[in-house]
Amino acid sequence: MGLITEQSPVSGLAAIQCVPCHGNILHLVTEEEAKALCQQVGWERVEVNNFQAIRKQYKVRNFLAALELFRRIGEVALEEGHHPDLHVQGYNSVSVELYTHASGGLTQNDFIVAAKLNQLSISDFLRKPKPRVL
Repeated sequence: MGLITEQSPVSGLAAIQCVPCHGNILHLVTEEEAKALCQQVGWERVEVNNFQAIRKQYKVRNFLAALELFRRIGEVALEEGHHPDLHVQGYNSVSVELYTHASGGLTQNDFIVAAKLNQLSISDFLRKPKPRVL
């Protein structure tokens, strides 16, 4: 399959299109590949519904910013035909989880979408740190 590995830049992943599942079971990445790809895209490996997955968390300004972030993520997901699980906790904690449901774990598609999501312009949504008072 020619997986992108740690020697390749994240932009290499973002340049690839996801492989459509259409009922086909995609090849799961190995433990070593998952570790290297997680480091490459900067997402954490987690378990979701008894499957290996990757997650990225964001602190956004407010609830409306969370919803707009979901919309931008949704545009990428629709374009790629690969959809993350999106969660908002409280009013400003957003988490994005990726795994290939049809394959029951992590495939290259998950890391492709993660790399593309990393390229989204989202600074206008993020919570600004409060100035430190000395």
